[in-house]
Amino acid sequence: MSLADVTANLRAPVETATDNKPIVKVHAVEWAKIMAGEPVEINPSIGHGYKVMSVKEWAARWKPNEAYPECLVCGSHNTKEHHFTQTWCRGKKKWESETLCLDCHSFTKRSYCDPDFKTPEDFEKERWQSMREEFWDTEPHYGGDRVIWDALRAAAEADLRTAKLILQSAGIVVAAPDMTTYYDERGRMYVLPKYVLSLPTNILRTSSIMGSRKSANAVELPQLTASAL
Repeated sequence: MSLADVTANLRAPVETATDNKPIVKVHAVEWAKIMAGEPVEINPSIGHGYKVMSVKEWAARWKPNEAYPECLVCGSHNTKEHHFTQTWCRGKKKWESETLCLDCHSFTKRSYCDPDFKTPEDFEKERWQSMREEFWDTEPHYGGDRVIWDALRAAAEADLRTAKLILQSAGIVVAAPDMTTYYDERGRMYVLPKYVLSLPTNILRTSSIMGSRKSANAVELPQLTASAL
């Protein structure tokens, strides 16, 4: 991902903050050792063991952030980027950057998020919720008792104990082990798709796309629609 991709077409303000230590806790612990003159672990790519390092030596392998070089504490441009994460989803972006000033030893954090950014997990949950709403809005019109449909919806959206009480009070019999088929007291059958009973287990989690532009564009969701009874 190029720097231009990250910093171009910003549609919201870049949030900023400063601190005397890094954001990430494990890095903050290491930073405290650097400032106290205590040994820290040598980068495995160049050696092994522990060593007392200066700030300059500790940050020697980091690169400047050319888009945001300024330290927001002292104004110096003698900075190195210590931390950077980005998330892309359907052309929307979210990123976070932290730079260390080699002059005043302060940390500047910048973060950005598109106003309409959604993680793949959020996007998929909204889609499933839309499918649920579509089912409940259309399925009852194809037959059965409206009161029973309302009871089934209330049960589907309740916890297990409450759902049992709702079904019992409405005289509804569960006819399938997966709780998708029901009968009322008149023998009429009601079928619910599984997606109205619980969220799917294959939702793409946010953590799996951190730092990757590929995101949910590569995920194909099942094409589930409400069937007429």
